[in-house]
Amino acid sequence: MIQQHKWRIVGKLLAGTPPNGPTFDYYRQVVAAKEADIRGYYSETLNLSSDDLVEMMVLDGLFTIELFCRLGGLSLGHEYEYDPLFKLKFIFANII
Repeated sequence: MIQQHKWRIVGKLLAGTPPNGPTFDYYRQVVAAKEADIRGYYSETLNLSSDDLVEMMVLDGLFTIELFCRLGGLSLGHEYEYDPLFKLKFIFANII
């Protein structure tokens, strides 16, 4: 369920970028270039394909940025007042 929210929020975030701005695929390429380094930071072997790991890192990273912006009162031009995800107080309580 949370994955659906992540994709929705990241979609809104990227929709607010300029037409020639970075896309999800751009971020994917940047992170893919660092995949070996990323895997090296984990103490255990990750049972994820290269594509799955890179997608997870980009999705979670962009979602986290938007979440912190929302927590700080910045929504990057998007209105989340009625978003059910951001009404769940435990999300912000666990971050703080």
